[in-house]
Amino acid sequence: MLIAGSKALSHWLGDQHWRPINDTDYLTLSIDCNVNLKSHTFLYTDFKNKQEYLIADLCPVLQHLIKINKDDTYLDLSSCLIMKNAHKHFYLGKYKKSFKHLLDYSELIKHVTLTEEEEKLSLEFRNWLITYVYNSDKRLLKFPKLNKNKQEFFNDSVTYYVDHDYLHDLLAIEAKPAYTKCLTAEVMFSNKIFENLNYLEKVNMVLEESFVLALERCLIPFLKGNINVPAISPEEAFKYSLVRVATNIASGSFRDFAADNFSQIYKIYKENHINYYKVLNQLEI
Repeated sequence: MLIAGSKALSHWLGDQHWRPINDTDYLTLSIDCNVNLKSHTFLYTDFKNKQEYLIADLCPVLQHLIKINKDDTYLDLSSCLIMKNAHKHFYLGKYKKSFKHLLDYSELIKHVTLTEEEEKLSLEFRNWLITYVYNSDKRLLKFPKLNKNKQEFFNDSVTYYVDHDYLHDLLAIEAKPAYTKCLTAEVMFSNKIFENLNYLEKVNMVLEESFVLALERCLIPFLKGNINVPAISPEEAFKYSLVRVATNIASGSFRDFAADNFSQIYKIYKENHINYYKVLNQLEI
């Protein structure tokens, strides 16, 4: 068995590791595992002992990572990134788990870079997870289409108590909402233009979209009496929204930037923008 997850990262990175460790993850074949596993199990959680086992029996990529691992105890750092990278854009309704994962991923890429072959392995693992673990869940496959007009894009799947663009105007960090720099039609967003923006402009765009989502999906509905929202505090609403921007509510270079710079964007939020929610005072709710 190989120790994986946060304990492996902490082992390799020492004082540079970025968060407390609550459990121990293992990567193993069932034949080598010292707990009683059901046949064909991919994930086994021992809640009592705070241990989680990734069983590689059915996954060729994980079997390969075990075979090529250089250390006898801990999963190699590059293999940790192969696994983190594979599901950096996954969102299945649990934003707190995704938040931790994206923090790990965005910090880890500061220390290790995948080779072309490792990128291929990561993509193969991603596709395997989608097909064989998550049964091709639409939330992992469906991305927003922006070749629509505003009326078509903002549909009945979300209740909009306040105009989306008006919220962007209120929450703009610069003179105008950052997203307007990349518009080529009513809602059409150009990732090519986005790629040519400077770092701070890109960060502001992610922050503003997260602020709007936090108000739109969490805080305003809650104030309207809807208790079935993902989060009810400004801090947790922002975390939820930043996760969504980095996973399945955006796409292309914008989403990649949000994921790759996740920890830094969150740090900038904590340092400069924790009062974003105070624009609620300007709304009639």
